[in-house]
Amino acid sequence: MKAKEIRAQAREALSGNWATFILLNVMYVLSIAVLSFLNVLIPIVGYIALVVLTIPLAYGFLKNLLRLKRKETDNAFEFFKYTFNDFARAWCVTGRILLKLIVPLIIVGISLIAIVILAVFVAMSAITGNEGGLVASSLGYLVVLVILFIGYVWLIVRGLLCVLSTYIAIDNPQMSAKDTVDLSVKLMKGNRLKYIFLSLSFIGWMILSILTLGIGFIFLFPYMSVAMAFFYENLAGKVKSNPISNESGKIEIIQKPEQIVNNVTSNQTINDVNENNNPIK
Repeated sequence: MKAKEIRAQAREALSGNWATFILLNVMYVLSIAVLSFLNVLIPIVGYIALVVLTIPLAYGFLKNLLRLKRKETDNAFEFFKYTFNDFARAWCVTGRILLKLIVPLIIVGISLIAIVILAVFVAMSAITGNEGGLVASSLGYLVVLVILFIGYVWLIVRGLLCVLSTYIAIDNPQMSAKDTVDLSVKLMKGNRLKYIFLSLSFIGWMILSILTLGIGFIFLFPYMSVAMAFFYENLAGKVKSNPISNESGKIEIIQKPEQIVNNVTSNQTINDVNENNNPIK
């Protein structure tokens, strides 16, 4: 599905419900702002609270957003409850994502440290007039910069494969954190450019929001959040925006991609047997 069509779906879902979605986004941003202020006010305690709660808050926000979008609730404050109820779940999924990105993360981390060290050597060589040391350290600095760039690109490319992990974890509470990340990778393979194009399609709105001194972001953030939810649902096999719940009220994906493939393969096998009138031995 094209970015234009996904944005149209998002606008349709937001129609008549802008106030609730705006409230959800404002409360989420304010929660992060309070944690950031606490970090400045009480550095150690505030920093711990910011690190520990940021991930669960994002998880709770997405869960509340999906329920609002699917008209399963009209409460924009449920994400506080989900933040603590799904605290461990949120961190388990994040941990699995970090494991997927461990190699590029290590490359980026080591490169940043090397850049700082080499920058010191460059400065010292320049001060002392050591031309040989200056040339060597400068060349090393440039090499590490290239490695850092490659590491960042690799991190972004790998990271895009994991962007649907939280959505999948929310829709499949019984699925392991590892499986949610693996399924996200399967869904995003071949669809990373579509995700990038969808994100870039909001650039005009971002510029307009900046020109309005940030006021436009009040409307842009809900718009983007709902559009990304539709992007996920389109890939995961959701039917329009209808809520899909089991008896316990937990949302589930209708069919995972591998289930669809298996069903198609099974049906094809049965058809081939019938056509050949050859019983299965």
